[in-house]
Amino acid sequence: MRDKGFKINKDCIGCRACVDIAPGNFKMNGKGKAFVAKQPGNEEEEKLARDAMELCPVFAIEEVKSEGKKIKVFAPAYEDTGLVETAVPEKNIFVSAKDKIKETLDKYPGLKDYLISVSPKFKRVENRLLYLTVCRFVSFDKAAKTINVPVDNLIYDINNYISEKCGK
Repeated sequence: MRDKGFKINKDCIGCRACVDIAPGNFKMNGKGKAFVAKQPGNEEEEKLARDAMELCPVFAIEEVKSEGKKIKVFAPAYEDTGLVETAVPEKNIFVSAKDKIKETLDKYPGLKDYLISVSPKFKRVENRLLYLTVCRFVSFDKAAKTINVPVDNLIYDINNYISEKCGK
């Protein structure tokens, strides 16, 4: 496990410099802010991420040490809440807060049992009629509000589950 990673703080102005320099590691979210899409996985990516950090006009990119802990990065799934935790090296983001429940469960059917374990309210997905209708329109951010769970925690846990259990 790498002991360093990068994060983008709330000072990001959305200039896209980091995305242009290291597109494999930085992306833009729906609100025009950059986020760490993937922690560098090799020396070349690390060099590009460092170059992006040095060229950031507002010093929004920071290199941080994990010290065996998780590194906080700005991630697209968590636009509404700002900084959230993600593992180093960052796991892929399979699901975002805006994704619809039905579409996600169609893609990752094993996720259904996990969601039910998170909250009994997710048992509604077992009702075929609700699944085919309501779940087509309900996103995870709305579901998180319904079950009183912070959306960033829910999405983080879902992405970890998919990474670990679905072999992605």
